[in-house]
Amino acid sequence: LEQDMTKLNQLSNIKRNMVIIQILQMQFGIQFHLLTSRINSVDEIKNKVDEGIHSGEISVANSKQLIERLTQLYNLAEYQSLISNNVQILNEQAILVDENTMARPDKIVIKADETIIIDFKTGLPKNKDEKQIKSYQNTLVEMGYPNVSCYLYYSSIAELRQMS
Repeated sequence: LEQDMTKLNQLSNIKRNMVIIQILQMQFGIQFHLLTSRINSVDEIKNKVDEGIHSGEISVANSKQLIERLTQLYNLAEYQSLISNNVQILNEQAILVDENTMARPDKIVIKADETIIIDFKTGLPKNKDEKQIKSYQNTLVEMGYPNVSCYLYYSSIAELRQMS
């Protein structure tokens, strides 16, 4: 019985640790998204992270990794090209798809003759990511936005992918 209790406690600890890891990963993702909506250049990263820590929106424990991952993103020439020369950038803008459905792309970059959707992912690539961003694209095309293109950025592997 004592051996069984020890095994049960070990399993409980493993399960609890897995839940804690999931919560920490979710927290990182939320904080990463928040910062991408506030930062326009690599020069702003440290200051925006510090502001977020001061306001309680960013955890000190995540700050180093956030700075690293955001620096990787904002140092990508392709990403800079996507967000430069814009007329307007919409961050986390709610879009009414139909009477029951709301979409919220992470970033919509509106330029004179094109529209770019960028969605940020902090985990590894999944098939559902492409489906999600394609639904955003279809919605914006139906709304009359010109030349809508889509990009997924995976911070865990520092990769920006254009969806065809």
